[in-house]
Amino acid sequence: MLFVSLSIFAQKTPSSSLSTSTVASSATLQLQEAKDFGLSAVKAYFDANCAYVYSKLNNEITSIESGQKFDKSAISQQDFCAESPLRKDIRVSYAQYLQNYSPQVFDATTFAAQYPEMQQALQLKEGDFFFNGANLNSNATDLFRAADMTRFVLRRIGQNQFVILAM
Repeated sequence: MLFVSLSIFAQKTPSSSLSTSTVASSATLQLQEAKDFGLSAVKAYFDANCAYVYSKLNNEITSIESGQKFDKSAISQQDFCAESPLRKDIRVSYAQYLQNYSPQVFDATTFAAQYPEMQQALQLKEGDFFFNGANLNSNATDLFRAADMTRFVLRRIGQNQFVILAM
């Protein structure tokens, strides 16, 4: 009888570790999807496609800097896209961005641990991500006039689909 119990336990152990591995893999995949989305928003600036970024804004947007909330309908696409966040005094490209920056993505739990003050203001929830596309490498050239335009709080709204909750 003891042998049967141990063999049942042994059979369950691999599936338990598989389950843990699957969860970790899923979390890694979600972080990568959030990073890919954040990069697509940053690339849109270099492609002069600010309309893409505007289309991904949530109905209510929070300012990362002030914590103030804005209704998307109060900001027209034309006003939102009136000023490019890119530097105008030098030529800049998305390839330069990839060389000069190391974007980071944090899930809500990691973000709260690393940035407790910002978490209090932004209140990230499970399924939200913080994309820091303004993480400039050392000795690199800053390509933006407004670095806050490359930092987003994202929320998953579907399979590989996100909206920008804060910027």
